[in-house]
Amino acid sequence: MKISLVRKDPQYVEGVEKSPRLDKHFQSDVRGLHVVGAAAGSPLLKTCINQGVEVMRAIARLEKPSGAVPGPDGPYDVVIVGAGPAGISAAMEAAKRGFSYVVLEKLRPFDTVHNFPEGKHVYAEPASMAVLGELWLEDSTKEQLLERWGAALSKLRLVTGAEVKKIAREGKHLSVELSSGRTVKAKRVVLAIGRMGNPRRLGVEGEDLPWVSYRLLNPAKVSGKRVVVFGGGNSAAEAALALLDRNEVTLVHRGADFPRLSKENRARLEKAEKEGRIRIVRQGRARAFRDGKV
Repeated sequence: MKISLVRKDPQYVEGVEKSPRLDKHFQSDVRGLHVVGAAAGSPLLKTCINQGVEVMRAIARLEKPSGAVPGPDGPYDVVIVGAGPAGISAAMEAAKRGFSYVVLEKLRPFDTVHNFPEGKHVYAEPASMAVLGELWLEDSTKEQLLERWGAALSKLRLVTGAEVKKIAREGKHLSVELSSGRTVKAKRVVLAIGRMGNPRRLGVEGEDLPWVSYRLLNPAKVSGKRVVVFGGGNSAAEAALALLDRNEVTLVHRGADFPRLSKENRARLEKAEKEGRIRIVRQGRARAFRDGKV
């Protein structure tokens, strides 16, 4: 029986978003298709890393490595879609256990982390949870994390520029169709794609204007501005907090509260609001951007 897993995380005040229907092996309703990381509703780097390890341990309980040497298009024991922390962690565990595998990545490894603001502090939370596997994670900056993680990539079978368009079962294998027209076959597929590669757009007039941005890469370069940040998650809160010291900042959220915030970010945001350093508009939505106005 398939169950809908809503994973509660001790870092979060009111849990996380709903995840897809998975069984105890992270397997979806499509036999052999496993889902981990952000796509499975796991919001933190540590839980993504751990799920990458856990899914390969689950697969190892279901079957042994084939021992066959696959061609470029397979069939592999496992195809891993996504080279974020969950996917790379799964690849390292697959290699350790002797499974033939390949990682298919649309953009670049750890693309979501690359898009973090410069100098962003990354916390290995929750502290009560141990890190599984071999992918390093400690409290660090974005740059330190990428340096350590980048060193692990040279040992892995990784293909970049590989955009997956379709996954379907064909007999005893899953067929992974790429946008290039190439098809890769595998006994099992681990879907480890993130949710931050394509920022959610607002769908309102003026959102393509040059002063409207969907990423904040270097907060230090923004100074003396009136800035409005839209969103109710950690990315929005961290962007707003990073801009406070040099700018007049308003945070607009469509909800009445911030249930997806980490405890750390919630505490920092509440403190800034209490001190009058940030204006927060709850239950607000953007209707249009025009002439420097929202």
